[in-house]
Amino acid sequence: MPFDLEWYNAKHDEWLMVLHEREWKFKLRNGKKVRLEQGAAVRIHKEQFEPFQILLNELETPAKESLASILRDFGYKRKHLVKCHNTLLRQLLHAQEEQKFTGVNFLIFEKEASSIIIQHRYERILHHIGEDYVYDRFECTSDQNERQVLTYTNMQTLK
Repeated sequence: MPFDLEWYNAKHDEWLMVLHEREWKFKLRNGKKVRLEQGAAVRIHKEQFEPFQILLNELETPAKESLASILRDFGYKRKHLVKCHNTLLRQLLHAQEEQKFTGVNFLIFEKEASSIIIQHRYERILHHIGEDYVYDRFECTSDQNERQVLTYTNMQTLK
């Protein structure tokens, strides 16, 4: 999983997004390559190591938008997250030659005197050739007994 990195361009006094290629070589978004010299600065934002951010990074855009929609519908924001139980992260970190990942993540959001729990069921089947199979199901339940379920998959199922 690549991390977003920033390189400090001292010549122009600005931080620029870069991708690490190999050794001390980086590539800017415009494709230009940069080789770090002694004293150069590169930074990574600590939020990229948080389980919730790692979970978001593993979601495809439509699934990410579905999760954001649920949070908006219930009146919650990221700042209300109190617990992210990310089993997908654990599976990915311990995978050797695994090609299939299934499980459930639990997200707990709280604000004032209310809370919601989002159960995120996922399946991932990785293919060496062709598109990977991705399935995400978000089941949200509030402490007021309101429920919402959204499902995303990147594959059409034929019956």
